[in-house]
Amino acid sequence: MNFIFTFNSIYEYNKKLNEEMIFIFKIKLIIIYLIILIISNEGIEIPKTNNNLPKISIFLPIYNKEKYLRRSIGSLQSQTLKEIEIIPVNDGSTDNSLNILKEMAKKDARINIVNNEKNHGLLFSRGMGVLNSKGEYIICLDPDDKLQGRNTLSFLYNKAKILNVDIIYFKLLKIPRSVKTDNFFSSNKIINQPELFYKVFNKYLYLCDFRITNKLVKNELFKNAFKIFKNYIYGNKWNYHEDNIWSILVNKYANSSIFVNRLVYIYYSNKGSLKKDPPNILEMKNLLYRHDMYKTILSNKREEKFLIVELSYLLYIFKKNINIIKHNKEFQKLFINKMQEFKKKHKIPKMLSKKINLIIRKISS
Repeated sequence: MNFIFTFNSIYEYNKKLNEEMIFIFKIKLIIIYLIILIISNEGIEIPKTNNNLPKISIFLPIYNKEKYLRRSIGSLQSQTLKEIEIIPVNDGSTDNSLNILKEMAKKDARINIVNNEKNHGLLFSRGMGVLNSKGEYIICLDPDDKLQGRNTLSFLYNKAKILNVDIIYFKLLKIPRSVKTDNFFSSNKIINQPELFYKVFNKYLYLCDFRITNKLVKNELFKNAFKIFKNYIYGNKWNYHEDNIWSILVNKYANSSIFVNRLVYIYYSNKGSLKKDPPNILEMKNLLYRHDMYKTILSNKREEKFLIVELSYLLYIFKKNINIIKHNKEFQKLFINKMQEFKKKHKIPKMLSKKINLIIRKISS
């Protein structure tokens, strides 16, 4: 009998305790509800988390690439990572590219088409891709290329989150040529600032690889880079060398970067990319745009030494194309003024100064 009495006593005690806990829990819920009402009445917003944002945005600058769109975009649609955003930027294509994109977008809500009514050039199109992206990270894919493997984006995203790095460099296969490892960084070694910027932007500037298609980049870095570009994006058809600037800028703004020894990107050498003006003159103009941009980037006196190397490269390009430049008076004047301005502002070696004077005389004659 004593055992039964004890058992009943324990049961009654637990029942009473549970009832008290439930009552306290209800009181807490009421208090929380009242606090929310008070906050909302004062016009204070309670932060909301949005789990629907894509993990990676991939943008493709497109001009007349109808033959390749199903291959490039298909390599994205087949990825095991489904939380992605695909941003094709149609730059006034005159072929069937836009219709193909619309057809694909009907079947896949992750495709967000940006349509330029007329052709603006590569810089503008990449800029529109960046501005319209919502993903945590960004990859730039040229429309006649593709990604290798189905687990590629999942691998890159997980690697970036686990290591907490801003940029991941990866291997690129150039067809019909060879594998480009882009491993001027040691494999799987995290590089932090300021070493990161100086490794990328070194004295062998024009020998380094400055692609923008060989890396996964934090979205905010691309947005910061665009702020530097924005004065050039409207009214200028920049189709050459702008990827150099994108790459340098994202590396300058990044805190950390790593190279992974994994083939990610298949690059097909069948370019004939966005619509271009007559050959070479536009490229010369773009070289000057690029040089102006370097001056903006390299505002720190310790970094200005890199401008000498860039100037040497400019002189090399102009010397090769001097006959073309001679027939464009406006461009001659622009080039000569910039070279003379550079000589006045910076201390340059005598040999380089002589080269500048020689090219200026040849252009002017």
